[in-house]
Amino acid sequence: MISFDVKTGQEPLKVSVVQVREGSNKVERDLGHLEIFLSELREPQNAQTEFHIDQQKQDRIYNLPQNAGQIRLGLHWVYSRVKFLADCANAAAIQLEKERNSL
Repeated sequence: MISFDVKTGQEPLKVSVVQVREGSNKVERDLGHLEIFLSELREPQNAQTEFHIDQQKQDRIYNLPQNAGQIRLGLHWVYSRVKFLADCANAAAIQLEKERNSL
């Protein structure tokens, strides 16, 4: 896991993908670069579902330029810890109520 501070949320996350020689840190080949805008990780306002938690980890596959392949990244942007925890607590309360009603 790599963690870093976000200043405004408008700047892109820049990812470089390289092939490294096994047993060393020597780069054998540069496979490509990606720019991922953090706004892509925000849930749209109309995505509200019964168990919706904004700011969830998102697992996506990104295409590398020039058909160099694909990379799978799990990204998690928590832009408001209070909102994230409140959404988690709300989803847990909904699930708990469903369990109680099924007894």
